[in-house]
Amino acid sequence: MGRCGAAIQAGALSAACLVPAPSSAAGEDTLLLEPTSRWEIDYAAESCALRRTFARDGVTADLEILQQAPGPYFRVTVTSATLGPSRAEAKVRFEPDSRPQVPAYLVAEQLGERHSVEFTDSLQQNVLGSSRPFVGWRESTRDQREKSITALSIEEGFDRNVALATGEMHEPMEALRVCMSDLYGSWGVDLEAHENLAEPLRAQNGAQIARQVRHLVPDVYLRTDTDLPAVARAVVGSDGRVKRCHVDLADWPEQVSAGICDLVTREARFLPARDRNGRPIASYQAILIER
Repeated sequence: MGRCGAAIQAGALSAACLVPAPSSAAGEDTLLLEPTSRWEIDYAAESCALRRTFARDGVTADLEILQQAPGPYFRVTVTSATLGPSRAEAKVRFEPDSRPQVPAYLVAEQLGERHSVEFTDSLQQNVLGSSRPFVGWRESTRDQREKSITALSIEEGFDRNVALATGEMHEPMEALRVCMSDLYGSWGVDLEAHENLAEPLRAQNGAQIARQVRHLVPDVYLRTDTDLPAVARAVVGSDGRVKRCHVDLADWPEQVSAGICDLVTREARFLPARDRNGRPIASYQAILIER
């Protein structure tokens, strides 16, 4: 457990772990929203999420950073009831970057009276959506990058440009990693052992399972304006059999997701991951459900 573990278990990051964010050098046409809460972390049943609220001059916005699987990627959502939509395509960047990020997925939505901008990110500059694959980065490089961040800027995603003065992101991202390690650890997966695997988890009938899963989803639920696929996430035991399954990002009835997980649990076969000593260990797999 990290040094902020007790605060995480209590549901919020304490003042001893994080301090209020400093102001960001936002442009003259950008409204800088300052934090009105400390970071809170949500230990949900299948995910971990960081949340914080920002405000200024009657404008408020809620930030959520959600992670559903180990690794560098997470989903960022900024939601506001006091900012209107924009007809232009949103541009997002973490300051002090001067260029927008290139997310693989970015969408603006109207949710009742609230407007949101949602995108994927890894905090690596302009990796997502580019021709350069993500090949990982050293912890020291990752930590330095997280510590350098001052704000999240959103241009043309709302009816005015805004920047959320997040302050440095290393402490909150470290808390998110601890949460994810604890979550998967509760399912029997040792994420530390996955940093030096002798052999990764390998699907034996992955293409077959993907086709079968796709056929379980009625076409009406596959017609969508978003290009973000739903994902069946499986925890695979040291015997190569699925021990746990859940479906993320699905907007269809629960019985469809239940049917998918029943199929994956019953039919999917894997060659188990092996730790650095060659011993089979529990691991995890994501199965994309193409829309």
